[in-house]
Amino acid sequence: MRTTDDNINYEVFTSHIYSIPHSLLHEELGEHRSPYERVKRVTLHEKGSTDLMKVLRLVRTALYARKAKTSHFRYRLFLVIPESLSDVLMYYLAQDEYVNLSVIETVQFFPHVSTEAMPEIFGVDFMSRPTESILKFLNGFSLTRFELQLND
Repeated sequence: MRTTDDNINYEVFTSHIYSIPHSLLHEELGEHRSPYERVKRVTLHEKGSTDLMKVLRLVRTALYARKAKTSHFRYRLFLVIPESLSDVLMYYLAQDEYVNLSVIETVQFFPHVSTEAMPEIFGVDFMSRPTESILKFLNGFSLTRFELQLND
């Protein structure tokens, strides 16, 4: 049986995706607890179709709140959005308001179809570079997890 590090807390923000089943966020038992207690290590913030700029403000607020707390727990924050919105996210992160946020890691999960943020088919030039265009279009049907942190 694989054990996990109980000293890590996770905060997950989602936008423009379907609800994540809570059974996937299996909370393992701690050593000094009864077998019926679970340690809550994952906090899930499902934001539905909320504008990505508002979600980024909430992410920044959560990171500042965590920085202000003194805790012996390590902390990781993830933002999960459809790949079709990742260019918008990178545009927002390049603005002065979010210059203190940085992306540490990006992971993609295939396939994922979000009717709230479908990949764009218009403006894709399938004739000049068909292979690249098709791969870029198919890449839009994925879910992307970004790990964000504050720059010190």
